[in-house]
Amino acid sequence: FLLSAVVDNLTATIVVVSITRKMLPSESDTDLRATIGGFVVLAANAGGAWSPVGDVTTTMLWMDDKITGAATVKDLILPSVVCTGVPLLLFLLFSKFTIESGDNEQLVMPIDERSPAAGIVVFCVGFSSILFVPFFRVIAGVPPYIGMILALSVVWILCDCMDPPGGIPGGKMVQAERVTESLRRVDIPSLLFFTGIIMSVAALDSAGVLQSLAKWLTEQVGSGAEITATVLGMASAAVDNVPLVEATIDMFHDAPQDGRLWQLTAYCAGTGGSLLPVGSVAGVALMNLEQVSFMTYLRNTTPYAAVGYFSGIAFYMCQTWLLGNG
Repeated sequence: FLLSAVVDNLTATIVVVSITRKMLPSESDTDLRATIGGFVVLAANAGGAWSPVGDVTTTMLWMDDKITGAATVKDLILPSVVCTGVPLLLFLLFSKFTIESGDNEQLVMPIDERSPAAGIVVFCVGFSSILFVPFFRVIAGVPPYIGMILALSVVWILCDCMDPPGGIPGGKMVQAERVTESLRRVDIPSLLFFTGIIMSVAALDSAGVLQSLAKWLTEQVGSGAEITATVLGMASAAVDNVPLVEATIDMFHDAPQDGRLWQLTAYCAGTGGSLLPVGSVAGVALMNLEQVSFMTYLRNTTPYAAVGYFSGIAFYMCQTWLLGNG
Protein backbone atom coordinates (compact mmCIF):
# COMPACT_ATOMS: atom_id res chain seq x y z
CA PHE A 1 0.00 0.00 0.00
CA LEU A 2 2.71 2.47 0.99
CA LEU A 3 5.18 1.29 -1.64
CA SER A 4 2.72 1.77 -4.51
CA ALA A 5 2.12 5.37 -3.39
CA VAL A 6 5.68 6.15 -4.45
CA VAL A 7 6.40 3.66 -7.22
CA ASP A 8 3.87 2.27 -9.70
CA ASN A 9 1.50 -0.51 -8.66
CA LEU A 10 3.12 -2.95 -11.09
CA THR A 11 6.51 -2.69 -9.38
CA ALA A 12 4.95 -2.91 -5.92
CA THR A 13 2.99 -6.03 -6.91
CA ILE A 14 6.00 -7.80 -8.41
CA VAL A 15 8.14 -7.09 -5.33
CA VAL A 16 5.57 -8.22 -2.76
CA VAL A 17 4.45 -11.29 -4.73
CA SER A 18 8.11 -12.34 -5.02
CA ILE A 19 8.52 -11.99 -1.24
CA THR A 20 5.33 -14.01 -0.70
CA ARG A 21 6.81 -16.82 -2.80
CA LYS A 22 9.79 -16.98 -0.45
CA MET A 23 7.55 -16.98 2.63
CA LEU A 24 5.12 -19.61 1.28
CA PRO A 25 7.24 -21.91 -0.88
CA SER A 26 5.14 -25.06 -0.38
CA GLU A 27 3.03 -26.34 -3.27
CA SER A 28 0.14 -26.74 -0.83
CA ASP A 29 0.17 -22.98 -0.30
CA THR A 30 -0.57 -22.20 -3.97
CA ASP A 31 -4.20 -21.22 -3.34
CA LEU A 32 -3.22 -19.11 -0.35
CA ARG A 33 -0.54 -17.33 -2.41
CA ALA A 34 -3.12 -16.64 -5.12
CA THR A 35 -5.51 -15.15 -2.56
CA ILE A 36 -2.81 -13.09 -0.88
CA GLY A 37 -1.68 -11.96 -4.32
CA GLY A 38 -5.19 -10.69 -4.97
CA PHE A 39 -5.01 -8.60 -1.80
CA VAL A 40 -1.60 -7.35 -2.90
CA VAL A 41 -3.21 -6.12 -6.13
CA LEU A 42 -6.01 -4.50 -4.15
CA ALA A 43 -3.58 -2.76 -1.80
CA ALA A 44 -1.28 -1.66 -4.63
CA ASN A 45 -4.14 -0.11 -6.60
CA ALA A 46 -5.60 1.59 -3.52
CA GLY A 47 -2.17 2.86 -2.48
CA GLY A 48 -1.67 4.51 -5.84
CA ALA A 49 -5.04 6.28 -5.73
CA TRP A 50 -4.17 8.77 -2.99
CA SER A 51 -0.73 9.75 -4.28
CA PRO A 52 -0.17 12.07 -7.28
CA VAL A 53 2.67 9.81 -8.45
CA GLY A 54 1.20 6.47 -7.36
CA ASP A 55 -1.01 5.69 -10.34
CA VAL A 56 -0.99 6.75 -13.97
CA THR A 57 -4.59 8.02 -13.82
CA THR A 58 -3.95 10.07 -10.68
CA THR A 59 -0.85 11.50 -12.31
CA MET A 60 -2.90 12.42 -15.39
CA LEU A 61 -5.37 14.36 -13.24
CA TRP A 62 -2.50 16.01 -11.40
CA MET A 63 -0.69 17.05 -14.58
CA ASP A 64 -3.92 18.51 -15.99
CA ASP A 65 -4.38 20.57 -12.79
CA LYS A 66 -7.62 18.79 -11.90
CA ILE A 67 -6.25 17.85 -8.48
CA THR A 68 -3.46 19.12 -6.26
CA GLY A 69 -1.04 16.94 -4.33
CA ALA A 70 -1.84 18.16 -0.81
CA ALA A 71 -5.63 17.98 -1.20
CA THR A 72 -5.47 14.56 -2.85
CA VAL A 73 -3.40 13.06 -0.05
CA LYS A 74 -5.52 14.70 2.65
CA ASP A 75 -8.90 13.67 1.23
CA LEU A 76 -8.15 10.27 -0.31
CA ILE A 77 -5.70 8.57 2.03
CA LEU A 78 -8.35 7.48 4.53
CA PRO A 79 -10.82 6.18 1.90
CA SER A 80 -7.92 4.26 0.34
CA VAL A 81 -7.04 2.80 3.75
CA VAL A 82 -10.68 1.75 4.17
CA CYS A 83 -10.67 0.22 0.68
CA THR A 84 -7.74 -1.97 1.72
CA GLY A 85 -8.43 -2.45 5.41
CA VAL A 86 -12.07 -3.57 5.31
CA PRO A 87 -11.50 -6.48 2.87
CA LEU A 88 -8.36 -7.50 4.74
CA LEU A 89 -10.22 -7.50 8.05
CA LEU A 90 -13.00 -9.63 6.58
CA PHE A 91 -10.45 -12.04 5.16
CA LEU A 92 -8.69 -12.40 8.51
CA LEU A 93 -12.00 -13.00 10.31
CA PHE A 94 -13.55 -15.50 7.92
CA SER A 95 -10.63 -17.10 6.09
CA LYS A 96 -10.11 -20.83 6.61
CA PHE A 97 -6.65 -20.96 5.04
CA THR A 98 -3.83 -22.54 7.00
CA ILE A 99 -0.11 -22.20 6.31
CA GLU A 100 1.88 -25.38 5.96
CA SER A 101 5.05 -25.41 8.04
CA GLY A 102 7.97 -26.01 5.73
CA ASP A 103 11.69 -26.42 6.04
CA ASN A 104 13.23 -23.24 7.39
CA GLU A 105 16.17 -23.71 5.06
CA GLN A 106 13.92 -22.78 2.16
CA LEU A 107 13.65 -19.28 3.58
CA VAL A 108 17.39 -18.63 3.65
CA MET A 109 18.19 -15.94 1.12
CA PRO A 110 21.39 -16.12 -0.93
CA ILE A 111 24.16 -13.79 0.16
CA ASP A 112 24.86 -11.01 -2.33
CA GLU A 113 28.54 -10.67 -3.09
CA ARG A 114 28.18 -6.95 -3.57
CA SER A 115 28.54 -4.49 -0.71
CA PRO A 116 25.27 -3.96 1.19
CA ALA A 117 26.23 -0.31 1.68
CA ALA A 118 26.20 0.32 -2.08
CA GLY A 119 22.73 -1.11 -2.54
CA ILE A 120 21.35 0.73 0.48
CA VAL A 121 22.73 4.07 -0.73
CA VAL A 122 21.35 3.62 -4.27
CA PHE A 123 17.95 2.58 -2.90
CA CYS A 124 17.72 5.49 -0.47
CA VAL A 125 18.82 8.07 -3.04
CA GLY A 126 16.46 6.70 -5.69
CA PHE A 127 13.53 6.48 -3.27
CA SER A 128 14.15 10.01 -1.97
CA SER A 129 14.44 11.38 -5.51
CA ILE A 130 11.02 9.98 -6.43
CA LEU A 131 9.51 11.41 -3.24
CA PHE A 132 10.97 14.79 -4.18
CA VAL A 133 9.10 14.94 -7.54
CA PRO A 134 5.82 16.46 -6.19
CA PHE A 135 7.74 19.08 -4.18
CA PHE A 136 9.92 19.90 -7.19
CA ARG A 137 6.80 20.55 -9.27
CA VAL A 138 5.46 22.98 -6.67
CA ILE A 139 8.82 24.72 -6.14
CA ALA A 140 9.96 24.97 -9.77
CA GLY A 141 6.56 24.85 -11.49
CA VAL A 142 7.70 22.27 -14.04
CA PRO A 143 5.79 19.17 -15.27
CA PRO A 144 6.22 15.98 -13.19
CA TYR A 145 8.10 14.16 -15.95
CA ILE A 146 10.91 16.73 -15.63
CA GLY A 147 11.22 15.82 -11.96
CA MET A 148 11.32 12.11 -12.81
CA ILE A 149 14.05 12.72 -15.38
CA LEU A 150 15.98 14.66 -12.74
CA ALA A 151 15.57 11.73 -10.32
CA LEU A 152 16.85 9.35 -13.00
CA SER A 153 19.83 11.64 -13.62
CA VAL A 154 20.75 11.70 -9.93
CA VAL A 155 20.64 7.89 -9.67
CA TRP A 156 22.51 7.53 -12.95
CA ILE A 157 25.34 9.82 -11.79
CA LEU A 158 25.51 8.02 -8.44
CA CYS A 159 25.74 4.58 -10.06
CA ASP A 160 28.47 5.76 -12.45
CA CYS A 161 30.43 7.19 -9.53
CA MET A 162 30.22 3.84 -7.75
CA ASP A 163 31.48 1.87 -10.74
CA PRO A 164 34.41 1.26 -10.76
CA PRO A 165 34.74 0.81 -6.97
CA GLY A 166 35.84 3.83 -5.04
CA GLY A 167 32.71 5.96 -4.69
CA ILE A 168 31.73 4.02 -1.56
CA PRO A 169 34.03 1.80 0.51
CA GLY A 170 33.51 -1.72 -0.78
CA GLY A 171 31.15 -0.49 -3.50
CA LYS A 172 30.90 -2.65 -6.59
CA MET A 173 28.34 -2.53 -9.42
CA VAL A 174 28.22 -5.23 -12.06
CA GLN A 175 27.85 -4.29 -15.70
CA ALA A 176 24.37 -5.80 -16.02
CA GLU A 177 23.04 -3.39 -13.40
CA ARG A 178 24.24 -0.15 -14.94
CA VAL A 179 21.53 2.36 -15.72
CA THR A 180 22.13 2.06 -19.45
CA GLU A 181 21.41 -1.66 -19.24
CA SER A 182 18.20 -1.00 -17.33
CA LEU A 183 17.05 1.55 -19.91
CA ARG A 184 17.38 -1.11 -22.61
CA ARG A 185 14.75 -3.13 -20.77
CA VAL A 186 12.16 -0.34 -20.74
CA ASP A 187 8.77 -1.58 -21.92
CA ILE A 188 8.55 0.55 -25.07
CA PRO A 189 5.40 -1.21 -26.42
CA SER A 190 3.48 -0.22 -23.27
CA LEU A 191 4.64 3.39 -23.60
CA LEU A 192 3.52 3.46 -27.22
CA PHE A 193 0.23 1.86 -26.16
CA PHE A 194 -0.52 4.70 -23.72
CA THR A 195 0.59 7.28 -26.29
CA GLY A 196 -1.79 5.78 -28.84
CA ILE A 197 -4.66 5.84 -26.34
CA ILE A 198 -4.15 9.52 -25.55
CA MET A 199 -3.93 10.39 -29.24
CA SER A 200 -7.09 8.40 -29.95
CA VAL A 201 -8.97 10.19 -27.18
CA ALA A 202 -7.79 13.53 -28.60
CA ALA A 203 -9.17 12.50 -32.00
CA LEU A 204 -12.53 11.60 -30.43
CA ASP A 205 -12.56 14.96 -28.67
CA SER A 206 -11.89 16.80 -31.94
CA ALA A 207 -14.71 14.88 -33.61
CA GLY A 208 -17.17 15.84 -30.88
CA VAL A 209 -17.75 12.26 -29.77
CA LEU A 210 -16.76 12.91 -26.17
CA GLN A 211 -19.19 15.79 -25.85
CA SER A 212 -22.00 13.54 -27.06
CA LEU A 213 -20.91 10.85 -24.62
CA ALA A 214 -20.86 13.37 -21.77
CA LYS A 215 -24.41 14.42 -22.60
CA TRP A 216 -25.60 10.81 -22.73
CA LEU A 217 -23.81 9.91 -19.49
CA THR A 218 -25.33 12.90 -17.70
CA GLU A 219 -28.80 11.94 -18.91
CA GLN A 220 -28.40 8.33 -17.82
CA VAL A 221 -26.72 8.62 -14.44
CA GLY A 222 -27.13 12.32 -13.68
CA SER A 223 -24.46 14.91 -13.14
CA GLY A 224 -23.65 13.83 -9.60
CA ALA A 225 -19.97 13.30 -8.98
CA GLU A 226 -20.54 10.20 -6.87
CA ILE A 227 -22.56 8.29 -9.48
CA THR A 228 -20.38 9.35 -12.40
CA ALA A 229 -17.14 8.36 -10.68
CA THR A 230 -18.60 5.09 -9.35
CA VAL A 231 -19.74 4.01 -12.81
CA LEU A 232 -16.37 5.01 -14.26
CA GLY A 233 -14.53 2.93 -11.64
CA MET A 234 -16.67 -0.13 -12.30
CA ALA A 235 -16.11 0.26 -16.04
CA SER A 236 -12.36 0.44 -15.46
CA ALA A 237 -12.47 -3.17 -14.23
CA ALA A 238 -13.13 -4.27 -17.81
CA VAL A 239 -11.84 -1.33 -19.86
CA ASP A 240 -8.44 0.32 -19.46
CA ASN A 241 -8.79 3.20 -17.02
CA VAL A 242 -6.46 5.53 -18.92
CA PRO A 243 -8.88 6.31 -21.79
CA LEU A 244 -11.78 6.50 -19.31
CA VAL A 245 -10.02 9.13 -17.21
CA GLU A 246 -8.78 10.97 -20.30
CA ALA A 247 -12.33 11.08 -21.62
CA THR A 248 -13.65 12.26 -18.26
CA ILE A 249 -11.12 15.09 -18.21
CA ASP A 250 -12.29 16.25 -21.63
CA MET A 251 -15.99 15.74 -20.91
CA PHE A 252 -16.13 17.59 -17.58
CA HIS A 253 -13.33 20.12 -18.03
CA ASP A 254 -15.38 22.84 -16.31
CA ALA A 255 -15.50 20.98 -12.98
CA PRO A 256 -13.59 22.82 -10.21
CA GLN A 257 -10.10 21.79 -9.18
CA ASP A 258 -10.00 19.36 -6.24
CA GLY A 259 -13.76 18.94 -6.53
CA ARG A 260 -15.54 15.75 -5.60
CA LEU A 261 -15.69 14.64 -9.23
CA TRP A 262 -11.92 14.66 -9.70
CA GLN A 263 -11.06 13.21 -6.32
CA LEU A 264 -13.58 10.41 -6.71
CA THR A 265 -12.38 9.83 -10.25
CA ALA A 266 -8.84 9.39 -8.95
CA TYR A 267 -10.05 6.98 -6.28
CA CYS A 268 -12.51 5.00 -8.41
CA ALA A 269 -10.28 4.71 -11.48
CA GLY A 270 -7.42 3.50 -9.30
CA THR A 271 -9.32 1.02 -7.13
CA GLY A 272 -12.02 -0.09 -9.59
CA GLY A 273 -9.45 -2.06 -11.55
CA SER A 274 -9.16 -4.45 -8.60
CA LEU A 275 -12.64 -5.84 -9.26
CA LEU A 276 -11.33 -8.01 -12.09
CA PRO A 277 -7.82 -9.39 -12.74
CA VAL A 278 -7.69 -7.72 -16.14
CA GLY A 279 -8.71 -4.35 -14.74
CA SER A 280 -5.19 -3.25 -13.86
CA VAL A 281 -1.63 -3.97 -14.88
CA ALA A 282 -1.01 -5.23 -11.34
CA GLY A 283 -3.73 -7.85 -11.75
CA VAL A 284 -2.33 -8.99 -15.08
CA ALA A 285 1.12 -9.27 -13.49
CA LEU A 286 -0.33 -11.45 -10.73
CA MET A 287 -1.93 -13.74 -13.30
CA ASN A 288 1.44 -14.18 -14.98
CA LEU A 289 3.54 -14.57 -11.82
CA GLU A 290 1.31 -16.96 -9.90
CA GLN A 291 -0.63 -18.45 -12.82
CA VAL A 292 -3.88 -17.23 -11.24
CA SER A 293 -6.86 -17.97 -13.46
CA PHE A 294 -9.64 -15.49 -14.12
CA MET A 295 -12.20 -17.58 -12.22
CA THR A 296 -9.87 -18.06 -9.24
CA TYR A 297 -9.44 -14.30 -8.89
CA LEU A 298 -13.18 -13.79 -9.41
CA ARG A 299 -13.95 -16.28 -6.65
CA ASN A 300 -11.26 -15.37 -4.11
CA THR A 301 -10.67 -11.64 -4.56
CA THR A 302 -13.52 -9.92 -6.41
CA PRO A 303 -16.06 -10.09 -3.52
CA TYR A 304 -13.55 -8.54 -1.12
CA ALA A 305 -12.50 -5.95 -3.70
CA ALA A 306 -16.13 -4.95 -4.27
CA VAL A 307 -16.72 -4.50 -0.53
CA GLY A 308 -13.58 -2.38 -0.25
CA TYR A 309 -14.42 -0.33 -3.34
CA PHE A 310 -17.87 0.69 -2.14
CA SER A 311 -16.72 1.07 1.48
CA GLY A 312 -14.12 3.60 0.37
CA ILE A 313 -16.69 5.57 -1.62
CA ALA A 314 -19.09 5.59 1.33
CA PHE A 315 -16.30 6.72 3.67
CA TYR A 316 -15.31 9.53 1.30
CA MET A 317 -18.91 10.76 1.11
CA CYS A 318 -19.24 10.69 4.90
CA GLN A 319 -15.89 12.41 5.29
CA THR A 320 -16.89 15.12 2.83
CA TRP A 321 -20.20 15.65 4.60
CA LEU A 322 -18.61 15.83 8.07
CA LEU A 323 -15.93 18.27 6.93
CA GLY A 324 -18.48 20.43 5.13
CA ASN A 325 -16.74 20.18 1.75
CA GLY A 326 -19.74 18.86 -0.11
